[in-house]
Amino acid sequence: MTKKLVIEVNEEFFKNLKKQKAQIIEILSSDSISSEKTSELEGVLNFFDYIQDQAVDELGFEKKLVFNLESENEQSS
Repeated sequence: MTKKLVIEVNEEFFKNLKKQKAQIIEILSSDSISSEKTSELEGVLNFFDYIQDQAVDELGFEKKLVFNLESENEQSS
């Protein structure tokens, strides 16, 4: 059975997604977790990538809004 989940996305959604994605990338680059957990987090990153691709390709969001990771200064504010 296939079902569809609809979520509303906006600028705030992508701001939060980019912060979360940056944190996952930081964790993965630290080598402080097991390979099993690394695989799971990479799966989350793939899901985030899919959402971002759909936002640009299907919904017409600007690439800069969707893809650019937050700078360190923006993350701390």
